[in-house]
Formats: sequence, C-alpha cells, structure tokens
Amino acid sequence: MKHLILPALTVASLFASGASASDDTARLTVTVHGYSDANAVIELGLFADQTGWDEDRAARDIRVVANGSSVEIVIEDIEPGVYGIKLFHDADNDGELDFNRFGIPQEDYAFSNNARGRFGPARWENARFTVEAGENSHRIELN
Repeated sequence: MKHLILPALTVASLFASGASASDDTARLTVTVHGYSDANAVIELGLFADQTGWDEDRAARDIRVVANGSSVEIVIEDIEPGVYGIKLFHDADNDGELDFNRFGIPQEDYAFSNNARGRFGPARWENARFTVEAGENSHRIELN
C-alpha cells in the first residue's frame, strides 16, 4: 500500500504544478473606438516581437464584428511579455487594408498606444506595451 501512495502523490503534485503554471497567463481586453459603422468588421493583429511587427507576422489574428460605437476584444491565454497591436476597420469586409494608388490607406487603422507612423506603420518602439499575468486592458482609437 505504501508503494502505491508515493507514486500517486508524485503524480498529483505534477498535476498541481501544471495547474499553477496556467495561472501565469494573461488576459488582454482591447477596447476599440472611433469607427463610424455600427456593424464594423475589425481586423486585429497581436504581435509578440519587433521581427513579427516589421514582417507583418502576427502571433494572433482576430476578426470581430462590432456592435455599436465601440467593441471590446478579449484575448485569452497569452504569455506575459511585450506586445504590439495593428488593427483596421475592414469597411468592405475583404480581409485586407485597402490603399489608394498613392499607397494611402482608404480604411481607418490604428496601432497600440495610439502610436502614429510617418509614411507607413507606427514603429515598434512607439506601439509596444507590456502585458502582465492576469487581467490587462488597452484602449485604441481608430484614425
């Protein structure tokens, strides 16, 4: 009987330590304001590093339909760390940010920290923000 209790306690402690590791994840609520269409489609990219930001490779891509004048986008189970957000109002619902022939965006867009770019997207240094374990929030105004 003693021989069965020790392995059972070891297995139980492994499960308990695994459960506490998941408590170290973060939840990020992004509130988006500034779009004019009450049924707007918002495309959001969450970036985990500068390389992904520069190469437009998001760690997570999220598409939501807004209902009203603002929308809250909840991103669950992310690792604490530094992140950046690029988002746009997909007015024609084609999944892409549209540009005119001069390269100027034709749909509203924004970046985390409400950072602005000059002749292109905002720089990572201006858009990055820290996400800590537990609840986090970030507010973004579309341009």
